[in-house]
Amino acid sequence: MLSINETHDISVAKNGDYVLSRMVWRIAEGKRTRVTEVIAIYKSEVLLTRDLIGDCVGIADYKKEISDLDQLSDIYGRLLIGCQEIFSVLSPLREQRITEYKIRMRQEEKRAKASKGGAI
Repeated sequence: MLSINETHDISVAKNGDYVLSRMVWRIAEGKRTRVTEVIAIYKSEVLLTRDLIGDCVGIADYKKEISDLDQLSDIYGRLLIGCQEIFSVLSPLREQRITEYKIRMRQEEKRAKASKGGAI
């Protein structure tokens, strides 16, 4: 899991999909605790980046951190560069997990066919 900023992380699931998460506050056992919450799972870097930017811009606007287009442009620029760097780091892991997932699925299919054949 790699952090894109103080609230959002990107990781790779076991099947090779990208996972976008963010830190949120939850109350557990009467204590306020910061936990990771999965926002969405993606196959597309473009769609993940779009949603991440939208979420971050929404948060910044809510906090009154954006008052003009230059500030908005700065946020977009930082997030695009950050996402490019994270995807370049996660890409080899993603390819590895996709390959491993495909192998696992083929093995499970073979086992399922073998068990059906043996039960007939």
